[in-house]
Amino acid sequence: MRNASELISQVAALGNPRTALVMQADGPYDIKEAQQDFPAIVFSGYNGESQGSAHAQVLFGKVNPSGHLDFTWYADDSQLPPMDNYGLTPSQTGGLGRTYMHFTGKPTYPFGYGLSYSQFAYSHVKVGPGSVSADGTVRVGFDVTNTGKVAGSTVAQLYAARQFTVPGAELPKEQLAGFRKTAVLAPGHTQHIDLSVKAADLSQWDEGALKQVVRNGDYQFRVGPDSATAAGTGTVQVHGAITPRVRSVTVQPGQVVFKAGDTLNLTGKNPWIAPDTDPTLEQQHAAADSIVEAADNDQSFADLSRSRVTHRSSDPRVATVSRTGVVAMRAPGAATIEVTVDGVTGTAPIVVQSPFTLQAAGIVKPNTTITATATFANTSAQAIRNLSMELGSPSGWTAAPTSPVSVSNVAPGGQVTATWSVTVPASASPGAKAELDATAAFTGGAGAYTQAAVSTLTVTSGATPEQVTPVVTGMSPAAGSLQVVVHNPSDTPTTVTAVKWKLGSATGTQPVSATIAPQGSATVDVPVTGIGFAKQYAFPVTSVISGDLSSEALTGHVTFLPVVNKSLGKSWTLDQVKDGPAVDLATTADGTWVSLDGSQPYGGPSDLSGKVWLDWDADNLYLTADITDDVQSEPATDANIWQGDCLQFAATSGVPGSSATESSASAAGHYEYGAALTSLGARLYRWTAPTEGSGPVTDATVNVTRDEATHTTLYELAVPWSDLTSVQPTANNVFSFALDLNEKDNGVRKGYTQWGDGIGSSKDVAGFDMAQLVPAS
Repeated sequence: MRNASELISQVAALGNPRTALVMQADGPYDIKEAQQDFPAIVFSGYNGESQGSAHAQVLFGKVNPSGHLDFTWYADDSQLPPMDNYGLTPSQTGGLGRTYMHFTGKPTYPFGYGLSYSQFAYSHVKVGPGSVSADGTVRVGFDVTNTGKVAGSTVAQLYAARQFTVPGAELPKEQLAGFRKTAVLAPGHTQHIDLSVKAADLSQWDEGALKQVVRNGDYQFRVGPDSATAAGTGTVQVHGAITPRVRSVTVQPGQVVFKAGDTLNLTGKNPWIAPDTDPTLEQQHAAADSIVEAADNDQSFADLSRSRVTHRSSDPRVATVSRTGVVAMRAPGAATIEVTVDGVTGTAPIVVQSPFTLQAAGIVKPNTTITATATFANTSAQAIRNLSMELGSPSGWTAAPTSPVSVSNVAPGGQVTATWSVTVPASASPGAKAELDATAAFTGGAGAYTQAAVSTLTVTSGATPEQVTPVVTGMSPAAGSLQVVVHNPSDTPTTVTAVKWKLGSATGTQPVSATIAPQGSATVDVPVTGIGFAKQYAFPVTSVISGDLSSEALTGHVTFLPVVNKSLGKSWTLDQVKDGPAVDLATTADGTWVSLDGSQPYGGPSDLSGKVWLDWDADNLYLTADITDDVQSEPATDANIWQGDCLQFAATSGVPGSSATESSASAAGHYEYGAALTSLGARLYRWTAPTEGSGPVTDATVNVTRDEATHTTLYELAVPWSDLTSVQPTANNVFSFALDLNEKDNGVRKGYTQWGDGIGSSKDVAGFDMAQLVPAS
């Protein structure tokens, strides 16, 4: 918007009195200066691919515009309440009011405002009758004359304004009651317009009565070109109340699928509509939780005990309805249940079925055979005839019946079972999902009917990689291993011969000789060399089973970061830690820069970089960060320090970033902290924790110092393990960790450098990297 304003000012400075300002925007802007600089302003919203042609036709007179604003054009932000204020009335918005119905200020343009190349006059305004009931209709007639020199049309508007007050209520000062666009009128031509307003449309919601209420009193009806201009008026006295009449009926049972023999009482409650919120925090509302509800024209709910209610089934062979509203399910089929309240009908579909199920193993292996069993039961009071069951299988699979699949008669209460032998081909891919689809075709009490049942299956190798844990096994040179957990979800043993892996550009095959029991797991240790500490490695791993078949793949990422066992106390120097492994936040090393302000690109290591060391003992996790930042800017304190220069870190248990499924312990154990040098001094703040809640941390050692001569900031944090309860302070524990270094320059949050996703880019612990508490030796 800044560049657009500069361009507008430059054009205005040229002084051409025949310049028009064309605005295309999503709403009102502050245009006070533009109003002084330009004699004409043309506004439109975003109008699609032909918007340029449309503007040209208006500007050059091919089309005479006739649009009017459907919003109030506020002068500036001072006329608007804060964004988190959702009030409408003046008392709710600090005296401002919102929308044309309540606004107390003077806008740039009122609601309904619009100009054209023509001018229009309003005359012969007639409003009547002088008095109507709340059920009545007010009729307004008037003439619109084109007094301009070119043909054009306009939108004539009718507003209703209450001429009374109600104690304790803030009424709209006016409301749009009707409008009509005229025909294209030649200069001097007149069109007569008639508008009708139902008095009930002037109603308001009464929270005490829980319905729409028409306030009695005098209403002034104003005719004009916008909400602020009245070209003619008339007053009507409105009296009485809206006569309640049923407008709509809903029939919403808690379920629509039943078995023959079931019943449904339409006078009962729908459990899905039951109130489940705190009534002390809400406005009063009607329960409206019955299966059958009738809404009146005043938006209240009718008392069905005082109404004439009738019921009907579209197919009594499928279901019947008693006079008291009890639906009896008779035979398989579909029907519509109709409920009529005082002449207005609502409906609900129901489906009646015979119990029909299909069972098969949920986990299957390639080149195996399983049994699928279909069971059909007749719960109706009539015999089922000519029952025939079939089983469909995926392409390449075979299904052969091993029992009779057709019977001529199933007596009431009878049950039939059919079985098939299903062969899973050797070509079935591990990890693939499949379906077995059974059908039952028969003739019941309501005629021919077909039902379906499905059994879903997952193809497994029987050796599915589920988790990879990076373990540091050597410090100099750096060495590690991948502890790969392989699971057998099937019901037969699986022999594993190898684990194939890729870590960055390195690949390998680790021989294995193991048989995994059904539902069992095995851990395979895969040594890796040539690794770099704190570097993130993407990986896939697969198992190899007997027959040289490959399993489904597990993908993810790992990092090897030793956390040195060293007690640092409450004060230490950089020299005490910098000989250990570190996370290098430079973008050329372990860090990733994320930009938030395109006008301020990342300026390299002198702009923002640094190293972070992690140490530990039985009491604390120690974090030391030596950060280079050309400008130190942290205007916030505590909860908002993330908006300025600060260091954030997060931790949780486990390795969700290298697991097939994120464990509930990892998700629930999520901690997130931030440290900064603020106007209150060095501060540590907690945003996320399993149970502790957010707030300043007072039991940790927090030292943050700034050296302006070297443009460096040193963070020294000793965080008690009691503030990281999900991470166990035991030797060789591998946990998940992430870092986020925020940057604020020129008053704007410029971006951040991160190690591990899960703080700035998302709040997903699967994005964290990994670290390991190495023993003292």
